[in-house]
Amino acid sequence: QEVLRSLVEQIKDREGSQGLIIIEARYGRLTTATTNENSIQIIDVTVPLQALVKDSALRIGTTVSKSNLTGFYDPCIGDEKSLFIKYSLRSQIHTVLYKDTDPVILPNRGNKIYLIHSLFYFYLIISAESFTRACNGTVTSII
Repeated sequence: QEVLRSLVEQIKDREGSQGLIIIEARYGRLTTATTNENSIQIIDVTVPLQALVKDSALRIGTTVSKSNLTGFYDPCIGDEKSLFIKYSLRSQIHTVLYKDTDPVILPNRGNKIYLIHSLFYFYLIISAESFTRACNGTVTSII
């Protein structure tokens, strides 16, 4: 356990403040209300997950139970399990929830695409408002 913690500190140093840092990770029988370790059916897997980060990416491509990963075990045999991850990347906090057998890929490209889409949409709105102001309010609709 101590060796793993030492490895994680080295990884965090290498990643720096802009890299992928696992802030919190829980595995087990999770519900939307329980992402802490108050239940015996939930384990803290922050350290084992951070140990798997390389070049600001976490990739667990397997589709078998996460309980087979180093540092994990099955805290609720027979029950459906999930993996909750709270992480930091480029000073932004993100949270994700995976089913037990889902592959894990961080950073989540879907979040990046959504952000780009949102920024583009915001740009269109600002551009449309500026255009309308430039036309002294005579334009009622652009789209």
